[in-house]
Amino acid sequence: MEDWFDSDQLAQAWGMHVRTIRRYIREGKLQASKIGGTWRIAKEDAEMFVGRISKEIKKKTDEEIQSFIDEGKDKNGVTFEVCAVVEYPMGSKEAQLLSQHLVSIMNSDDPTRGPAKMQFQNFPDEQKCRFVIWGKTGFVGKLLTTVAEHTE
Repeated sequence: MEDWFDSDQLAQAWGMHVRTIRRYIREGKLQASKIGGTWRIAKEDAEMFVGRISKEIKKKTDEEIQSFIDEGKDKNGVTFEVCAVVEYPMGSKEAQLLSQHLVSIMNSDDPTRGPAKMQFQNFPDEQKCRFVIWGKTGFVGKLLTTVAEHTE
C-alpha cells in the first residue's frame, strides 16, 4: 500500500463513486490535501476515516436492530415482517462482490419487495462481513438464498 492515495484510487478501493469521496473531503469528514490540482489522502487519514465510519455504521445498525426487536418498525415508523442478520467469514473482495449483488436485487423492480432495507458491514481485520436485511418474508428469503448461493 502507498502512503498517499488520490480520490480515484480510494473510490475504486472502497467501491464508491469518486464524487462520494470528494463530498466526504468537502464536508470535512475525510482529511485531504490538494497537490497539483489533485486531492491526495494520506494512508493513515484513510484508515481513520474507515474506522470512524465503521463505528458509526455499527452503532446505527445496532440501534435499528434493537428498534425492530422492540417495535418491529424502523425509525420512520415503517413496519417490516422480518429482520435477518447474517454474519459470514469472507475476505473483503468477496464481501464487496456479494454486497453489490444484493444491492442490485434491492434496486430491482420487484413487486414482491415492499418496504425493504439492507445494511452491510465489512470487518477486514476479522475476515468477516455482516448483512442486516429487513423486509417482507419472501423478499428477505430471496436475499438470504442469494447469500447462501455465494457462500456455499
